[in-house]
Amino acid sequence: MTLQKWRFVKAAEVAAAKAEGRYSEGVSDIHGSSIRLARPPELLWDDGAAAAAGGAGATAVQTWVNSLHVDRGISFEDAARRLSHESFPGCSSGFRRSRRPMFGSYLVLLALQKPGQKNMFTVIRPNTGESFFDMDRSDLEAKYTRVTPETAQQDWTEIYHNSLTSCMHGAACANKPNCQAGRRLAEVTILSGQLCVCGV
Repeated sequence: MTLQKWRFVKAAEVAAAKAEGRYSEGVSDIHGSSIRLARPPELLWDDGAAAAAGGAGATAVQTWVNSLHVDRGISFEDAARRLSHESFPGCSSGFRRSRRPMFGSYLVLLALQKPGQKNMFTVIRPNTGESFFDMDRSDLEAKYTRVTPETAQQDWTEIYHNSLTSCMHGAACANKPNCQAGRRLAEVTILSGQLCVCGV
């Protein structure tokens, strides 16, 4: 009886989520300027026997593997647009360049001061886009120096284009064909369908 109640409650929650447009909310955790299928979905598991044994109204239980290509990068033009839209009077937002080169070149980023927070910044990089984590002013100033948009543009554009197919380590990377560190294009795998089979 408890399992039937759970199924009823779960079905009601899914129906409500579909009605409110929240049903595919799990995919919203994937951020990128472009998200597309890398290949057609693959059937991982199919229990057609569940439908055959379940009687009227029972459906086959299937789990699918969906592979996506996610382009996480942000062009200089889009970064400059965000700086223009999200700056406010007296803020410290702007482009920054690393104080020291890493792997043979300088890194650049866009730091956007969070409204109402003097010392916290949203960080956007050309190769990986907006960071999930904010950066404190002291860390930002210790590692990066402010530069004009004109100064940042060349480095930004170079990193943006090179990171589509190469990792951030450059030509000296020992694991070059498989290294994903700092690449713009990431492959993400999502399972869909029924992931938990509960028998009665």
